[in-house]
Amino acid sequence: MINRKIKIAQIGMEHDHAVCAWHSLKKQPETFELVAWAQPNPNYTISDWAKRETEGYPCMTVEELLDIPGLEAVVIETIEHDLTKYALMAAQRGLHVQMDKPGGHDLAEFEEL
Repeated sequence: MINRKIKIAQIGMEHDHAVCAWHSLKKQPETFELVAWAQPNPNYTISDWAKRETEGYPCMTVEELLDIPGLEAVVIETIEHDLTKYALMAAQRGLHVQMDKPGGHDLAEFEEL
């Protein structure tokens, strides 16, 4: 049993079900302290649903998000090409990681993760 909330953030809203992961975290306020999100691809326009879901939460760069004091975990919901890159950045900071899909496109990077 968790006696405190897990401080968590999300990287990416770039595909159809990314907002579903965010919504799921929001529905569990007794477990998660959802603190921020990052949209690393500036060419991607998030859906209206994602805009509504993230309203009131800060959107920041990936680096700013990963440096949030007390952050414990991140959900990675980017395009497949960037999944492992951001997961590795989070793991190198000692954060727990949930990835949308395993792998990415670089086997060596995935093996390092």
